[in-house]
Amino acid sequence: MISVFSGALAVLCVITFLILLIPGSEEPWEDWQEIFNNFYGFRFLFMIILLLFFTAIDIFILRLFKVNYLFIFELDPNYKITHIQLFRVSYLFK
Repeated sequence: MISVFSGALAVLCVITFLILLIPGSEEPWEDWQEIFNNFYGFRFLFMIILLLFFTAIDIFILRLFKVNYLFIFELDPNYKITHIQLFRVSYLFK
């Protein structure tokens, strides 16, 4: 339960940070309208990047504490996924 909460909190922090970076205009509603108009075009790619990035962080933490994440996620034990591999894939999408 705590991992779900921390993941949701991390996504909310990233979204809040991105909203604060957008410069303001004279009328506040125009800012939100620009965000909503551009959100649909980039939402799919942004969610893929976030998913890969947070999965890489999760694998890094699990390997740091020596948790058998291959057994937990029912992955093939012959192929070990490292956090570096997932970081590289998420950076390719940028």
